[in-house]
Amino acid sequence: MMQNLPISFEYLRGGDCHRQGPAIYDDKFIFPNAVIGQSKGITTELKINDKEPILIKDGWGYFVTAGSHTSAVYHNSGSVSLRWAHINCWILGSIDLFSFFEIPHLIEPDAASQIASLLGELNSPAAATVANTVRQQSIGLQICDILLKHAKAKIITDEFSNELTRLYPVIQYINTNLSENITRGELARIACLSEPRFHTVFKNVFLVAPLEYVKQLRLKKAQVLLANSKDYVESIGRSVGYHDVFNFSRQFKAYFGVSPSDYRKGILKSISLLNE
Repeated sequence: MMQNLPISFEYLRGGDCHRQGPAIYDDKFIFPNAVIGQSKGITTELKINDKEPILIKDGWGYFVTAGSHTSAVYHNSGSVSLRWAHINCWILGSIDLFSFFEIPHLIEPDAASQIASLLGELNSPAAATVANTVRQQSIGLQICDILLKHAKAKIITDEFSNELTRLYPVIQYINTNLSENITRGELARIACLSEPRFHTVFKNVFLVAPLEYVKQLRLKKAQVLLANSKDYVESIGRSVGYHDVFNFSRQFKAYFGVSPSDYRKGILKSISLLNE
């Protein structure tokens, strides 16, 4: 199946939030990552993508997939502690591992405590040093392992797995050349397929045409950079293959419904609320 494909963990940010009294958190700007955490001394109503609220009791954990709109109401009268992190787990460097599983939003207390302990290590300044990069990967994959033990795998056929493996060099090329001009012909050549056959195989796996996939990946990469770097919008656009900042802003707004600058402002505001 897919066990031979490379998996990598990405830690974006995290922290320990301490609150006094009831509060409301509304993330109007969607994060390009999964959100995981545990709360203590609090009962939380968590609403994801406008569905019915999920009740998270004291000591339970929560998991929210990337690209979800989340709002929360914290019910408490005293002080509370919330440990959280923004993470991704990738297959081939750009395919969301979590998308192949149905992961419960609620995490039972024992598993939540294990994850919170690991998050404590990830959130420490020492974990961010270059010397601890391998350790960070190890901790992150332990978190993923705990999550997936409580998840249900989606059905993946051998044909799908084989085609995904065959496309590995193509995805590698796309990931490392996002800032360059990428053509369908070049991607087909890397896959050792004719252009029509390559188009069919690629769409069977990713459900979109090759160049549409490249466009979406560029915009999602820009989304991550806007949320996690201080680079200028124009510089971020160039780094993902948009050398005209106006075209980049237009494409970003068409895909996400908000301009790059406004998206960044909203994300920074959401992060500040988490850290209060």
